[in-house]
Amino acid sequence: MHGATTKKLIVFLLISTLLLILAILLAGCGNQQNKPPAATEKTVMDMAGKNVKLPASIDRVIVAVPVTSWQFWAPGIKSLPSHP
Repeated sequence: MHGATTKKLIVFLLISTLLLILAILLAGCGNQQNKPPAATEKTVMDMAGKNVKLPASIDRVIVAVPVTSWQFWAPGIKSLPSHP
């Protein structure tokens, strides 16, 4: 039963995070109607802690996330015993 509780908690946190981001996006669009949608995407990246200084297009975001993840995980992968 403990595993089911953990799964429910993870789903709850995921939905809560998505709703929070959606609320921030809606508030940002409502307050700043003059700015283009790209500015909102860049704000989301900044709030996520990435602070990516790239043009905030969808392609850049899709590329930036795996690259950031790889830079984060690469030291651990290199230190595994299975890799010479």
